[in-house]
Parts: sequence; C-alpha cells; structure tokens
Amino acid sequence: MSNSFNNTGMNVNPILGTFPPDEINIQPYWLVVLQLLVAQFGQRIWNYIRYKTVFTTLEIVGLIRIYRNRLAKNTTDRSVPVAFVSNKNVMTDEERLTQLRSMLAIDFFNALSCLSTLGHTIWYCIIQSTCLQSHSSRATHWNCYNALGYRLFNYIFVSYFTTTLDCVYKAYTLGYKEVMYVDAKRGSCRWVGHYATLAIIALSLLFTGCILLPFVLTNVIPMFVIYLWMSIIYIGLCVYLVFTSMTIRNKKKKPLPLPHKTQDKENTNEEKVNQHGYCSSMFTTNEMPQVAASMLFAMVISTFPILLSIYYNYTQFFYFGESYLKSIENDYLTRDTMNYFNVLANSAQQSLHLVLNLI
Repeated sequence: MSNSFNNTGMNVNPILGTFPPDEINIQPYWLVVLQLLVAQFGQRIWNYIRYKTVFTTLEIVGLIRIYRNRLAKNTTDRSVPVAFVSNKNVMTDEERLTQLRSMLAIDFFNALSCLSTLGHTIWYCIIQSTCLQSHSSRATHWNCYNALGYRLFNYIFVSYFTTTLDCVYKAYTLGYKEVMYVDAKRGSCRWVGHYATLAIIALSLLFTGCILLPFVLTNVIPMFVIYLWMSIIYIGLCVYLVFTSMTIRNKKKKPLPLPHKTQDKENTNEEKVNQHGYCSSMFTTNEMPQVAASMLFAMVISTFPILLSIYYNYTQFFYFGESYLKSIENDYLTRDTMNYFNVLANSAQQSLHLVLNLI
C-alpha cells in the first residue's frame, strides 16, 4: 500500500483528503487498545510507587463498594463472628476501607493526563483553523467539521473518557469537601500545588468536553442507535463476564474463621502468608475472586469508549452515502497497519501525536 490513504476509504469519505496524509493518520484499532494498556500500566506503576498497590483507580473504587456492602451486611447480620475483627493477622473491613480511600487522592498523575489531553486538543484546534483556507476541493464546512471530530475521537476521546472517569469516581467516592481540603498552610508549596492541580484538571476536562460534545450529539448518539446491536452484544458480554465472576466469588467464599487458641498453627501461618502475598496485606486467597471481579468491571468501563469512537468513525462513511454494512467494511479497510507506520515514519508531527497518546 502506498503512503497515501486507502483509495477505497477516500472515495466514500471526503474528509480523508481534506488535509495532507501526514496531518491525518488512521490508527489500527489494536493500537488504540495498546495505548489504553500502556496508560493503565503507567497508572499502576504510579500507584505502586505512591500507595504500594498495583490497582488502578477504577479497580480501587470497585473494591471500596465491595467492602462498604459487606460492612452494611455485617451490621445487620449477627451470624458473622464479631471476634474475628480482633485477629491481628487480618485487616478489618474498616481498615481496608480507610487504606483504599487513601489511594484515591487527586494527584499529579491526573493533572499530567489532563495536560496531555488539553495540549492535544489545542493542537488540533490550531490545525483546524486553517482547514477552510486549504486549496483542497474537499475542504467544505461539513468536511472540516468532521475532520476535527475524526482526530478528536481517534486520538483523544478514549484517554479523555478514562481520565474523566478517574477524576469523577475519586471526587464522588471521597466527597467534595475531602477533595478540596489540603492539610497545609495557606500559601505553602503544598497548598499551591494542590489547588493548581485541581485547576488544571477542571480546566482541561471542561475545555475538551465542550469541544467533544457537539460531535457526541451529531455523530456518536445517532450511530449508537443505528448500530445498537453492537452495543447490546458488547454490554451483554461484559455483564455476563462480571456476573459470572461474581458467582464464582460467592461459591468460593468461605466463612471467616474464629481466632480460637486451639486453632491450627499451620493454618494461621498460611493465612498470614496469603495476606502478605497480595497487594499490601489487604486480601487473602479466598478474596481474590472478588478482586478479579472488580478488575474485570474496571476493564469493561475502560474499553467502552473505544466502541464509542468506532461509532464516530462509522459516520465518516455512513454520512457520505455508504451503505450500512459497507461502512463497517470501509472503516476496517482504511486502518491498514503498514500504511499507518509508513506515514508515522515520514511525519514528525504524527510521531509527536503518538507520544502524547501514550502519556
């Protein structure tokens, strides 16, 4: 394949010829998934360095809900052995909740992700300002509008969606007052850094959200309805996986042991080892299925924006006269891996876009 865009795609999608090839490069979907995995890996490293845990924000929120529900149940269920909470080898649910909540502070990692998204959005807005002045016959108002959305939903939307969810979940779980509060002297470096971080996050998410909103209304929602069967399959599969993992968790769940003096010493030592073998002594072997369920639920939420970006991409064929199923085929054909890397190798601009995507 040549260095230009796929001819089949260009014939039915005029926006692909609005700008030179080095200004619009079409990513294969496997690369979008890879970028999401890299972002999650970076968050796990950050959380491990700061909080000594490998869980992401969405996974931590899921675990908090589990322990909150368990505490509520234990309050009304007198059959739960109360003496168990005195076992020093095992953390109580209250202690786990406190430790998990301490990992949800809005911090520098969130601000860095937001700055990357904001910089990317501003960059595309600057490029967009020259669209109508280009000499291409394809550079109409409608095509330029779609060209901006095409960039945003292929390079920004997934990371923006994930970052927004992280911040919203943190703010909702901790509460507004706790997010705004900082235990530092007014005017100190820590005080200034905390509120500067919050300001960067709020400005970035608000600005990018306002730019994305029109495209959600004109492109994503109509395709969500038209290709509803794809959403049903995706959501149905995800719900099935989550409930299956929860069922396995409930089947494997064993009653909490009473700390009798005559308790087998070997079992006590094994329980202690199991605790210290998983994420800061917070979970035992029997609790790992519910941890897996929380991780699976977080993965479902994190990958859903990829489906929404696919819906936007379908409009770039469907809106320009292509048939229902042919739009799916043409979108696939334009995402040639070799062509993508050929353009990437010859464009410093696209290389920088890729770096921003991985932050």
